[in-house]
Amino acid sequence: MGKAAAAEKVSSTWSIEGTLAVLAGAFLSALSGVFMEFVVKKRCNQFHLSARNIHLAFFSVAYFLVVFLCEIWRPEAAVGGLAEFISTFFDGFTSLVWTLVAVQAVGGILVALVVRYCDNIVKSFSTAFAIVLSGMASVFVFHTALNTTFLLGAFLVLSSIIMYSLKQ
Repeated sequence: MGKAAAAEKVSSTWSIEGTLAVLAGAFLSALSGVFMEFVVKKRCNQFHLSARNIHLAFFSVAYFLVVFLCEIWRPEAAVGGLAEFISTFFDGFTSLVWTLVAVQAVGGILVALVVRYCDNIVKSFSTAFAIVLSGMASVFVFHTALNTTFLLGAFLVLSSIIMYSLKQ
């Protein structure tokens, strides 16, 4: 088997694996969205929105707490001591970084509001629409050109939102 045939076989294998990974990711995302909607609306409707946000963020906070503790116990961190590590934790946080932190926090609250008062389909539409808006903003901010694939995807997103809203 020549180099070209071997490269083509590897490329087709990657295409199959990539397609399967995308399908698995889409399935797991949909499953988690439906489960989260079930838990938020059906089982635990008595909680306030801020308590619900704490419930939703628990696993990410637990994960990053483990990462933080591993970072503290690194040999390099032990040289300066725990007090120095904690005092320099926010070094390098510029106003842009704090703006991004605020945007992410507001986004988390918006997701909780959408899940509480709407449904998983509306959350998915809003995520897709945010991607389209980000792509459009990149044209003005970074002077990028939109390709045909993006325009087709944006058309499909916008038309599906319109068709869903007409059904209501």
